[in-house]
Amino acid sequence: MYLIIKGWEKMKLRRTVYAEIYLDNLVNNLNYIREISKNKNIIGVVKDNAYGHGIVHIGKKLCENNVSMLAVSNIEEAIKLRESNIKIPILIMGVTNLNCVDELVNYGFTQTITSFEYAILLSERLKKISKVLKVHIKIDTGMGRVGLFASDENYEIVNNIFRNPFFDVEGIYSHFSDADNEDKAYTVYQYKLFSSFCNNLEKLKLNIKYKHISASSGILNFDKDVLNCSRPGLLLYGYMQNLGKKHTQFKPVMNLKAQIVHIKKIHKGESIGYGRTYISDSERVIATVNLGYGDGFPRYLSNKGKVILKGSYANIVGNICMDQFMIDITHIREVKLFDEVLVIGNQGMLSIYPSDIAEIGNTICYEVLCGIRERVSRIYID
Repeated sequence: MYLIIKGWEKMKLRRTVYAEIYLDNLVNNLNYIREISKNKNIIGVVKDNAYGHGIVHIGKKLCENNVSMLAVSNIEEAIKLRESNIKIPILIMGVTNLNCVDELVNYGFTQTITSFEYAILLSERLKKISKVLKVHIKIDTGMGRVGLFASDENYEIVNNIFRNPFFDVEGIYSHFSDADNEDKAYTVYQYKLFSSFCNNLEKLKLNIKYKHISASSGILNFDKDVLNCSRPGLLLYGYMQNLGKKHTQFKPVMNLKAQIVHIKKIHKGESIGYGRTYISDSERVIATVNLGYGDGFPRYLSNKGKVILKGSYANIVGNICMDQFMIDITHIREVKLFDEVLVIGNQGMLSIYPSDIAEIGNTICYEVLCGIRERVSRIYID
């Protein structure tokens, strides 16, 4: 079944650049995560438009499949989910502006407390409106980003947050900074530090409902986590830099597609694109594709990337433009206008994954997926 955003039918898309989102693959990945993380509570991370896949449709499908909670970066994402009739708990992992405290309470969100100073300011605002806010406390075990340090002097601070009448503390969490490294020494150090911190809090008779540290890399690469939550993000969507042959059960959720909009022959010495960075060394057949950096297709793929067309790879030639790029199709027969071009995905034995694109740009597949702009239509296949 096709679920088309903005009420479009697939054959009536005004602009034929679209991402196919396979929701059955999402469910497959969720179930496999449950298996390898020993059926813990799953907090499905859907920040940054569900890593480019569409926050509302992904959020609803995860809810249908009984995740314990959704996690987002900011209150705007959380409101979008709640106003789409998603009723399960939503954890906001970023710092929310104090002017939005009433919305945090009224929408029933769970806010992350990242410092003692932030806790004091939140508490003061809550006292003024006589409301209680659900919170998780973030502990910094070595990421160096946000959170209270897992140190002896912070036990009393966390104890005070737990006992603050304006906070309903439901959970405590941290984040691995190096879990995809083959050397697990630092990950083990972080885990022991966090586990010890939680254990000492429980000695103070504090009831911690949710304890979580493993996100995607931790779930995949660190099997010593015995806490009661996992927090998968990118892994839900079937991608990681290092999945390898060990975890073939994961299935990519997205295919990114575009179309051929122009075909021409060029002669030796003729150039393609801005800056004339491609000069033909012989007669070639060049096709133009209706996708560009304005859609989030990285410009660093100019003269380096490739796409899949009619069962063959076709190299990108010239600089990628805002709305278009060009490919060499000399070796591919019977190409015609509006033929489908596969930009991300697999076709037969051929594949182009976000990690392949990221490698060319010396970046990570997170950036590739999150960069796909909202002007690219999403087609949801269930």
